[in-house]
Amino acid sequence: VRANRWIHQEELNEILEDEERALEICEVTGLSTLDLEEVFAVLSHNPREEQRMVAKDAFIHGLQRQSNPVNQRSIMRLEQQVQHLHHAVDKVVAFCDGKADEARDAPNSHAKGVSGRDVFRNPSSMEQRIDRAACMHTSVADL
Repeated sequence: VRANRWIHQEELNEILEDEERALEICEVTGLSTLDLEEVFAVLSHNPREEQRMVAKDAFIHGLQRQSNPVNQRSIMRLEQQVQHLHHAVDKVVAFCDGKADEARDAPNSHAKGVSGRDVFRNPSSMEQRIDRAACMHTSVADL
């Protein structure tokens, strides 16, 4: 892996295509190459439609945590994060629709009565809201 802070998809592919290096990383992590690819896919992102990449520290941390059991508290934290994201998207949409005052005054505790669980049950509504906000060429920082 190069000396920068990021692991790019191309680098991971090179490592996994090299039989010796792939075997070494699989032995160190206790994971298969498919598991490594899956962890990378979950943690990586694609800024500005460029190649997928993940911060080295995040990838290492993800590899260390990937086998930890899930508990109710971790699910509740995830639901809370989704709820905050939903609220942020609502603020961007309201701002873009010319409702800047409504966006600023929106309660921070939840997004229009939608819980994290609701978003997991019906992710398409969240996807539509994100797509709409992304098309409006504004940022949350403007709020």
